[in-house]
Amino acid sequence: MPPALAHCLPRPVFACLLCVWALVGAPAHALDRSQTLEQLHHTAWSTRDGAPAEVESLAQTDDGTLWLGSPTGLFHFDGLQFERFQPPSGQSGPTGSVSTLFAQPGNGLWIGYRFGGVGWWNHGQLHHFGRGEGLPSGTVTAVAIDPQGRPWVGTTTGIARFDGQRWSTPPEAASYPAGATYALHTDRAGTVWAAAEVGTWRLARGAAHFERSTRSISFAWLAERQDGRVWESNGTQGLWPLPDTDGLPPLQAPVPGPGHVGALLFDRDGALWVASLGGVARLVDADHLPALGPGGDPQVSPSQRFTHADGLSGEDVLAILEDREGDIWMSTSGGLDRFRANKLTRAALPVDLMSPSLAAAPGEGVWVGSTDVEPARLGRDERRLPGVGPRITSVLRDTRGAVWMAGARGVWRIADDSAEQVTLPQDLSGTPVQAIVDVGGGRVRMAILHHGQWEQEAPPSTGWHPVAEPPGGPDANPLAMARDSQGRLWLGYAFDRLVMVDENGAQSSWGPPQGLHVGSLMSLCAQGTWMWLGGELGLALVQDGRIHPIHIDGGEALAGVSGIVVDAFGDVWLNTALGIFRLPSDEVAKASQDPSHLVSAERLDYHDGLDGAPAQLRPVPTAVVADDGVLWFSTNNSVVWIDPRHIRRNLVPPPARILALEVGGQAWPLQTPTLPVGTRSVDLRYTAVALAQPERVKFRVRLDGVDANWQDVDIRRSVHYTNLSPGRYAFRVLARNEDGIWSEQPAVREFSVPPAFHQTWWFRLMWVPIAGLLAWALLRWRLRRLAARYADRHEAMLIERERIARELHDTLLQSVQGLILRFQSGVDRLPPDDPTRLALERSLDRAEEVLMEGRDRVNELRAPAGGSATLGEALARFGEELAAEHGHTFSAALRGEGEPLPGRVRHEAEHIGREALLNAARHARAAAVQLVVQQTPTRLVLEVRDDGRGMPALREYAAGRAGHWGLAGMRERARSIGARFTLTSAEGDGTQIRLELRLRGRARRGWLGLMFYVASLIRKRT
Repeated sequence: MPPALAHCLPRPVFACLLCVWALVGAPAHALDRSQTLEQLHHTAWSTRDGAPAEVESLAQTDDGTLWLGSPTGLFHFDGLQFERFQPPSGQSGPTGSVSTLFAQPGNGLWIGYRFGGVGWWNHGQLHHFGRGEGLPSGTVTAVAIDPQGRPWVGTTTGIARFDGQRWSTPPEAASYPAGATYALHTDRAGTVWAAAEVGTWRLARGAAHFERSTRSISFAWLAERQDGRVWESNGTQGLWPLPDTDGLPPLQAPVPGPGHVGALLFDRDGALWVASLGGVARLVDADHLPALGPGGDPQVSPSQRFTHADGLSGEDVLAILEDREGDIWMSTSGGLDRFRANKLTRAALPVDLMSPSLAAAPGEGVWVGSTDVEPARLGRDERRLPGVGPRITSVLRDTRGAVWMAGARGVWRIADDSAEQVTLPQDLSGTPVQAIVDVGGGRVRMAILHHGQWEQEAPPSTGWHPVAEPPGGPDANPLAMARDSQGRLWLGYAFDRLVMVDENGAQSSWGPPQGLHVGSLMSLCAQGTWMWLGGELGLALVQDGRIHPIHIDGGEALAGVSGIVVDAFGDVWLNTALGIFRLPSDEVAKASQDPSHLVSAERLDYHDGLDGAPAQLRPVPTAVVADDGVLWFSTNNSVVWIDPRHIRRNLVPPPARILALEVGGQAWPLQTPTLPVGTRSVDLRYTAVALAQPERVKFRVRLDGVDANWQDVDIRRSVHYTNLSPGRYAFRVLARNEDGIWSEQPAVREFSVPPAFHQTWWFRLMWVPIAGLLAWALLRWRLRRLAARYADRHEAMLIERERIARELHDTLLQSVQGLILRFQSGVDRLPPDDPTRLALERSLDRAEEVLMEGRDRVNELRAPAGGSATLGEALARFGEELAAEHGHTFSAALRGEGEPLPGRVRHEAEHIGREALLNAARHARAAAVQLVVQQTPTRLVLEVRDDGRGMPALREYAAGRAGHWGLAGMRERARSIGARFTLTSAEGDGTQIRLELRLRGRARRGWLGLMFYVASLIRKRT
């Protein structure tokens, strides 16, 4: 049950409501009453096409949806597909048999059920009312809304009104007869009309009770004309406008009894549509009704009657509706039918007139030649032309207004509605004429099959003479001829050959080498200084002597262009094998400036009233402009016309609608926006309510979260998306009708894809520390691998140094020592005061110094023999040895040594300490040397201090002075392990060498040290 008064409209809204009912979706043009039903575009859907049978009620809601109520259920139709209405879960109706429908503007759809009860579908909710809410029992026959916005319902047992809470018989109905109510209608003045078993009653706006209007009987239908007059029809008494006072129906059937008049409708053009005997009749002038036949059936002309034999889907018409685009819909016992206007109007041709050729008639209309029967004039002044033809293959209107018709039976000139046969040479008789052109002054030239060109001689002569074909081509007739505004004659031949002859007889020609590629030329049309060329393979334009090929955007290439005309607006119209094309003047201008421009053209085909295809050789022409500006086109079996000043346009925006959302091939409720966990792909179906030409509706779609821009999907009505991530999405669709009008607002359907466990943000957040730990562990493992690798390399380096030291000791140093001893034995044999002995002894002393220095360097190559001693202990032992050898005092301060140092750090630090102690002993001339080693888990500090002579400030940078590399080597060793090396010294004030190394993240420091070491090696090599 909806909230109280939720659907009732306030009184001020009623005036607008009536306007909406009268004008909702009004098209730019209503159906033309001057056209016959045969000239309208008719489409029928039977049960074989999915249409439900026995549809007894039609309605169109604000969203454009066409609803069909039948004994088998409620359906909706988008012009292409019928779909059974499926209410949301838990909202199914009390019965599937629908008896009546009523679309309330702005407030959804009212549904009457055959077995009692009424439903209200609004904003996705279906509410039901039955006897429990006070609704009368029986079949619901009618629904209406009064001026106060209150719903009224008629059933087979009575009438009721809804007050927002319950249904009840209103006090105004006290005088209303009991029994069935067959029809309800509220007119634009606010009067409620009700057709009962006994009479038709009305409740004027503000009146206290119903008054009887007419004493009709039996089942009835009501319809309102544009002037506000309400009409009634029934099967017994016929059809009439309801009077203001009580009385008998003014029009009665000649024979009362079971009749054939049923549903009726006034369209926006004022024509009255009536369901009648075996079909439907249209009364174009309701003020002058025709005589009524038995059963009240109006006796209209056959052209305004349409029956099952004419293509109606069934024998009996049950309901009639005009949609907001101006189309007329009717349901029958066998299906559904639609009548709509065409852009092209098909002219009624005389019987057996086939293969027409066209020429403009004076004033308006056209003359139509035929290969089978005598010619005819079409337009307001339609008539035949006896004595002319048949077998007319080419027609022309010359510059003086006369019409020429030529064919195998002869040539006729028509002027002032009279025809005169023109005498031709005997040899030319019996041969078809391919083309005619006016060469000036009303004289013509003809291209005659197998005989070439023949031209009429200038007056006063009446003879004909042959014209030689232009040189340079095959000996063949031109297929098309035209003369432009400059008097130049253009001749079109087969196989891409075009010739132009100016007034002086000079000729120019074009072919494939000049860019002509349209196949055989079948039509020529001059537009100022331009010449249009229509061929079997396309279209081209000659501009300033150059060929410009014309290509159409978004479709297949033009083919079979057998007729070209230009209208008053400069638009170019083509009659082709693919239909009629209109090339707008602005598009033509762009193509003339840019040969690569694709022309956006409008195509008219069988959807617009075109039947058949134009002749591809003869008869010609197939397109002309009449004197009144109307364009005429011919096909093999029809002639159509269109007024370019009044082209029918559908200006109603097509509302788009999303039909279904499918996940994994299963339909998902649109009312449930949350899809299953883990959804990766979805399918969406959509449509648009453009009922006139739904097959031409095009779409754009966009899925927010996936598509950055709108995607053109042409006429497809479904789309598939894959690889969806968890998140919120909004699917949007826009529709464009056949005349390029887009939806005012896109249809939107939001949905969300919930994340799976592994796709949640907290799951990903949980992996952040885990990933960090894994990365840290991987880094540690990698650095350990690197450290182990470089430790192996370092060990290999130490082993190699040991080998080198051993080889040097066992070879070079031993040999030098032997040489010194041998020289010493020789020197000992010399006299003590021999000058030579003194010189040799000085040399031997120098050799011993070199030997000592060599031994020192060999010792440096060997790994320090520290054993299990710590760094401080090893350096302290070495310092004591140096002190004993050189005679200075030595002290060592060792603090906090515990955990062994990494091998490489220990090796380099010990070498730095030994080098510092050795320098202090040999070069500082110090009286005291002090060693400080301080080691913590995170830090190592090594200091060597002396009180010697010091060194100049720049001494430390003179790394290679006198061949000494000690300081530079210490720096390189410190850099290789990432340590900080500091030397502090002043001349006469001693020297302090300090090595400081952070031990936290030793592997990282080792890696950095390795980098510095490699860099130092590169510097050494370069």
